[in-house]
Amino acid sequence: MSEFIKEKSLVRAAHRDLDASTADAAAAALTPYMAPDCHWRGYAPFYEQHGPDAICDTFWAPLKRAFTALTR
Repeated sequence: MSEFIKEKSLVRAAHRDLDASTADAAAAALTPYMAPDCHWRGYAPFYEQHGPDAICDTFWAPLKRAFTALTR
């Protein structure tokens, strides 16, 4: 039961910061939790993105703008 407690806390913190951010601040919210050279494989039409800024500009920011009351 105590496996991955630190990791789960880190994921929860990343989601909390993303949830609290605006669409324009999504990259700033997620950058501390992601490697600068991370490789994200998304589904169409987002496909592959490299780095937190590209991921947020392509996926998170448009999603947060489209669904202003989005919750997990």
